[in-house]
This record gives sequence, C-alpha cells and structure tokens, in this order.
Amino acid sequence: MTSSVIVRTLKLYFQLTVLLVLVSVFIFVLYDFNLKNLHLTTVNKLERWIVLDDVTFPCRDVTTLTSQEGWKVVVVTDQKKNIRGCSFPRCHLLTEHGVLEQLNHSTTVNRPNPPSKLSGYLFAIQSGARIILDAECSLQISDIAQSFRLDESHQDGLTNIGTEYFNPYEHFGIFQAIPNEYIDLSTTKEKSNTDMYFITDWNAVPIRQGVLVSESTCFKRNGDAIDLHYNIRDAAPVSFVNHTLAPFSTGPTIFFEDAFSLLFTPPGIDADAIKMFRTLWFNELNFQHLITTAFYYVYNSNQGQSVTCFNSSTLNYKLNLLSILNCMKDFSYEENSGSFTGSLQKVWNCFSTQIPHLDSFEKIENSFAEWNSHLSALGLTENNTVQFKRQYMYSIKYRIPRQVQEFRNLTAKTENAILNDVISLCGKKELYKLNALQRMSDPVIKDIVLIIVINYQKVFSSIAYNEYIHRQYFKYIIYCVPSLNEFEDYSQTMGFDYLTFIDGLTFGWWFYYECAASVMKLSLPVKGYLQIGDDVLLNTWNIVAMPRDGMMLSFSQRFVELNQIKINFSWPFWNTYLGQSAVQLSLQELQNASSSQTDAESSKYPRVHYSSFAAKFIRNLHGNIGPRMSVFGAGDIFYVPESLSNEYITATDIFRRNSCMVELALRLIYYGLKQPEKKRAFIPGHDLWGYDRKAPWRFFNVNDTFIHPFKWLLDAKTEEGRQFACQLYLPSLGRT
Repeated sequence: MTSSVIVRTLKLYFQLTVLLVLVSVFIFVLYDFNLKNLHLTTVNKLERWIVLDDVTFPCRDVTTLTSQEGWKVVVVTDQKKNIRGCSFPRCHLLTEHGVLEQLNHSTTVNRPNPPSKLSGYLFAIQSGARIILDAECSLQISDIAQSFRLDESHQDGLTNIGTEYFNPYEHFGIFQAIPNEYIDLSTTKEKSNTDMYFITDWNAVPIRQGVLVSESTCFKRNGDAIDLHYNIRDAAPVSFVNHTLAPFSTGPTIFFEDAFSLLFTPPGIDADAIKMFRTLWFNELNFQHLITTAFYYVYNSNQGQSVTCFNSSTLNYKLNLLSILNCMKDFSYEENSGSFTGSLQKVWNCFSTQIPHLDSFEKIENSFAEWNSHLSALGLTENNTVQFKRQYMYSIKYRIPRQVQEFRNLTAKTENAILNDVISLCGKKELYKLNALQRMSDPVIKDIVLIIVINYQKVFSSIAYNEYIHRQYFKYIIYCVPSLNEFEDYSQTMGFDYLTFIDGLTFGWWFYYECAASVMKLSLPVKGYLQIGDDVLLNTWNIVAMPRDGMMLSFSQRFVELNQIKINFSWPFWNTYLGQSAVQLSLQELQNASSSQTDAESSKYPRVHYSSFAAKFIRNLHGNIGPRMSVFGAGDIFYVPESLSNEYITATDIFRRNSCMVELALRLIYYGLKQPEKKRAFIPGHDLWGYDRKAPWRFFNVNDTFIHPFKWLLDAKTEEGRQFACQLYLPSLGRT
C-alpha cells in the first residue's frame, strides 16, 4: 500500500470519526433540549393539541395520548423528568424555565413555582392550536377524533328537557353513576333524567364535554365501588335546556378556537375547585344562551366493558354546590349582563363565598381581560359570545339504554304486556312465553334499527303484537307515532313504559319518510335502518342475512311523465300539492344547485357538499329513470344503510320542504342515490291491493320478507287469519 493511499485512508477515517461525534452530540443536545425545554421556537404549527397537568396529577405514561394521529401534547410540569411516551417533537415538557423563555410576554400565565395549566393552553395556542383537549395524564382513549366527532362537518344529537339536574351518565345507559359535583345533592333528592328529548341540529359545538366512567369522575349512589356493565356508549351527543344544571368534570373537554377565551381559570384555586368553577360558569353561560355545549361518550380503552366509580367524591374541600346555586339565584346584575365577563362576575360572587382568601372579582376581571389580550395578540378574535344556531326537530321519548337493559331482566308487568294478546289469540302460554322471552334477552339483529310507524291512534293496540314479533329479533326498536302524549299515556297504561318513540307524524302520514331521517340522528351503533308500518307482516328471520350495504324498497311501483298534466289519473295524489308540483319544485331546486358555481345553500344542507350532492343526485336520477319521468310506489317498508345517512337526511329535507308525499319522495330518493350501473335492489315480498287484501295469508312464503298489509286487529280476528297466525306464522319465529 502506498503512502498516499494510507494518507487518504487515515483522512477518511478521521472525517468519519468527526461525523459520528457530531451526530452523537446532536442527538444528545436534542434529547436534552426536549428535557430542559430551552427556547422552543421551532415548534411546527398543528391544529390539535392535548394539554396535561403534571403538577396536580403526576404523569407517568402518556403513550396513549402521544400516539393519537394528528395530535401533539404539552405537559405542564414543575421539574425536569422523564415521562414515558413523551418525546420531542410529539410531546413537549413545559417547565418553569420554558414558561419564562416562551411565554414571558404573558403576565397572566407567567407565574412560576409551579407553572399553571394556563401556560400549557397558551403554549399550545402560540404553537398553532385550533382545537385543544383539556385532559388528565391518566386518560386512556382509543380515538379522540372519533369520540368527539371532530371530523364530522355537522353536529346533531339530543337535547334533554325537563330536569333540574342532568346526569349525562344516565343518557349513555350507566344508571348508577353520578357526577362528582352532585355529591352534596345526592342526599337531598333522588335525581333522574326525564326521558323527554328534542332531536337537535347544532350548527357547531365549540365546547364538547367527555363523559368517562372512572374513579375521578363519578361515584355510585350507594355502597362501595363497583363494576358497571353498560350497553350504549355510541349514543348521540346530548345537550340540555338552559334551566338545567349539568356537570363539566365528567372527563376530558374539547375546546374549539372560538371558545379558547373560556379556557381561563382563576389563579389561586386547586384542580377540584377549578372543576366546580367550570361547571358553574359554563352552566351560567348556557343559561344566558352565550355558548353551545354537548356531552360525548368517551370509552376508556384500558377498561374494556368493566368500569368503576367510587361511592365517595374526590372533592375534598368544602364546596357546597346547592349553597352556591341558591346564591346565584339571588344575584342581580348591575352591569355586563349577557357577556362572558358578566357571567364570570355572577359565578365568582357566589363561588368565592365557599373558599376563603380568594382574589376579589376586580382582580379576576383584570386577569380575564389580560388572558383575552394575550389571545388577541396571537391573532384570535376576542369573543363575548360563542352562540350558535340550534334547530329543534321532533320530540322523542328516548329510552334506548333502558329498553336494552329491560330485556335482560324483565318484570312481570312487561312480560304480561308483551304476551297477553298473543296468548289470548292462540293459547299455549308456556310455549309462547319461554322461547320468546329468551330470544328477547339476546336478539340476533344488533346492527339494524327497526322503525315502526303507527299512523293512527286507533291502532295503538297493535303494539303488543309488534313487540312480541320484533323484540325477539331486534335490539333497537323505535316507534314513530302521531301524538307523543297520547302514545305515552297508552304505553304507560298498558305496561310498555320502556319504549322509545318519536313524535314524527305531526303533519300526517304523507311525510313519514322523515321518521328514518330523525332516527339516524340518534347515532346508534348500527349499519342501517329498516322502517315498516305497523301493518307490515315481517318475516324477521329473513332480515338476519339481508344485505346491509344498499338502500332497498318494495318492488311495487309505477312511472309517470313528470311534466304531463294527467286528467282523471287513477292515483289520487298526483294532482294535489303533495304530488306533481312537489316533485317539480324539489327537482328544480336540485337542478339549480347542481349548476351553481357556489354552495349558496350549504347552510341549509350542511351534511354534504350541496352542489356536488345535487349534481350527483340529478345524474343518478336521469340515469335510472330518465329526465322526463317520475315514479311512485308503496313506502310501507324500506331500508337505508348508515353509509347513506347524510345523503338520505339531506334528500328528505329537500323533498319535505316542498311537501312531497312519501310514495313519491322515497322512490325518487332511491333512484337519486343509486348509481345507474348498479343493479336495482328490492325487498322481496307482497304489496297487496284490492281483493287480495281480504286474505293476505294466502301470499305467505317463508322465503319472502314481508306481506303488506296484515292487520293484527282485523285479519287475525277472522278464523282463517287466526289459524294462519297461530299455526304457521308465529311458530316460525325463532328461525334464522
């Protein structure tokens, strides 16, 4: 080997050695940089941040939170430490030094020894946060965005009405859990939500309160800590009317940018007091219509189906909620009424009487003003209201959690209500009772909601037959009825006090396609929605294997020229305001939207990109039936998959606005949503007319899905009808 080669080799070796040293130094500095939180000016902008407090609740492991896709985490801490799962750049430790370096312009949060959680909020906002999750380090959650529905363009759910204190745990089927704020109320009165709700469309929900069952969020009414088993964790978000008190310490909380002003917490109070303060403040803001809030179920991924509440509160200080509420009732505004500051004054005036040596309201008001000035300096608009339009739809008696639990341990009253009519018709009590009740406790169809439409009060007494037949197969059943009060009176009297039912026929049966659209807003964990009339005889066993992925109607239909005037047309509705003119108006609205360059009507139809939806709807419709045709047919049974729920709701809104009746609207919606190249899908069965209706049992086939109509209150009372029901149809129940 020559000397020149040796020199080059040594030189290369030296360069590689220097490079390795530099890389090692860089890695060490980067690690130390994250640990010590030196000047963090290189943080990339990110919309979603999680803020944790290690000072109050020590953090040991934040892996679950730092592994959330699309989120970054900031942990406020009073010392340099290693936290499992917290590593730069996904996770930032914000120490006293970091506060001084990064937030030295912010006097509100520049309070070292130790730094406050306000520091974490402001650090996240300064780093580009547009959504903040305020949580505890112990939170175990599988998907934040899914739990709080952050990726949905539109929010809808339920609004509970009629109670003094609202317990969100009950709404999700966890009946023994009570929010910690209610500890001093539990001995005063037995609290229970009413079953009455409004189905609600929110324009937006800027504050979303998580409902989590854990040792730090709830307690049991009596006895020791227990495991709670519950069924409905994917139910619709729920809000409350403005005269009701609701808790805001039930779990993590989402704040959108419009509500960042309300992240403010007064200095000098501990974490438990902050929870109570927020509950009082947010309720007062809701009472004044200044904010929109709702509760969302959060599933703790560590706990499976076993969850625990304690029988004692974690509120160790002497804060009496009832005393504070009584004080607030007597408070009179002198100024600032109807603003964030005014509501803060009212809450602080009464809250501060419970804790000695707190700052005066003048100091709190100045701190709040400073907080807002910091937000303004970061480019956020100062708000005095986060008020959004909410639209109440139909009233509903929502008892899904209760009815699911009811059939695991039926009372004698419920058994009799379900069985008596069938036993009176057919006899053989034990034969009908034993197998039927066993199937009701664990129905095989858990992924479809059955919606049963009852058009008239005179057929309320068909409920017993409908319950006996359908409850053996369907976990979720909802009735759509013409009068909520009359139906409730009847169902309570007859022993059906567990039913969920919606007041969906206020304007008559002509628009009962809205029933399914309303039920879709309940967000039940299903793949689809099957709607039938109370006089549809359903071969339930054939629903078990029915395809779930496409919309389906019955086969019976007729086509008619869209723009031709029909004299003495055999179908009576075509020449009414419910018929031809309603179709023309609806399709013209869609045609106009499809050719629009702007989405001007998007506020009316927020679930879809409206102009794109309209263009696709018109294209599908023309491809399926032609541009000059309309179609009508029976609407007594139809199925809509969950995957089309946004499109179905939007379409029903359009046709309902133009008063288009069900037998037209359903067919047009079907052909507007179905791609022309896909095969038409119909539900096999028989829509009977004329003479055929006198003996519907003649058309029964175990391989079909339905017969319409079969009227239990008439057909089953004839001798042939009774024999068919008792000897052929009812014994077939249990087939799969």
